[in-house]
Amino acid sequence: MENLTFGIEIEYRDLLQSLVTEYINANYPIWYSKTEDAITKTSTDPSLGGEISSPILTNTLNTWEDIESICAFLTTHHASSLNTGAHIHIGANIFENNSRYFLRFLKLWTAYEHIIYRFSYGEYAYARDTLFVYAKPVSSEYKRLIKSLNLTYQDKFANLKFIFNLGKKRGLNLSNMGNPDKDTIEFRTPNGTLNPNIWYNNFNLFKSLIEYAKSENYNEDLINFRLSQTYDVLDNKIYFEQAMELGDLIFKTEREKLVFLRQYLKDFKEEKEYKLVRF
Repeated sequence: MENLTFGIEIEYRDLLQSLVTEYINANYPIWYSKTEDAITKTSTDPSLGGEISSPILTNTLNTWEDIESICAFLTTHHASSLNTGAHIHIGANIFENNSRYFLRFLKLWTAYEHIIYRFSYGEYAYARDTLFVYAKPVSSEYKRLIKSLNLTYQDKFANLKFIFNLGKKRGLNLSNMGNPDKDTIEFRTPNGTLNPNIWYNNFNLFKSLIEYAKSENYNEDLINFRLSQTYDVLDNKIYFEQAMELGDLIFKTEREKLVFLRQYLKDFKEEKEYKLVRF
């Protein structure tokens, strides 16, 4: 998508922040190395660990090569991603101020949130310890809002942003939308990772959800049917048929579907080197 911009936040533990800052300043001066409160509060040594925040990025090969190199540096220096987050921001302009696209996306997220959360655990089989403190699910509240307010595609985009904004500490954070300095929708569900493949897979899922919400092929009847059902995000149960269903809806290639299902099912083989997955 031509108007797609995004940003990422790479959290890490067990490595001196000063060393990371020196590396980032020397090699990626428009990126930012900084302290992350959620990590320093849970670390025995506040100097170990932090966050690397990207500038505004576009979906290009150079972008993903930079991410791959930064992850390789952290891995080579024995940093850890255990109990960290891997937040992704996508520019809200992608919705083109179109309430139809936005409400479709919110309904899609709500219908498959239980699939999205398990996928977002990345290479881990379970949620990080602090996930449901800093990235709580939204589906139960969203279902109530959609039903009780009888929302339609005629509702104004600005109204929808306000109605569905449940605050920052949600898996789907809408609180930055409309901010001229940071007009993004933030995806906070992913577990932290230093694997560039997982970073790309997460980004590709979120991007594809938005693309599908803007598609003429959007299956309103199926999404409404899934909205009528109840699932527990916390149970970490595998819903294989529904994961297949979501993959068929939003991905354009069989390779993307396969990668999505592998990460959802946690069907990995250990590799000595990171190899960037390119579709």
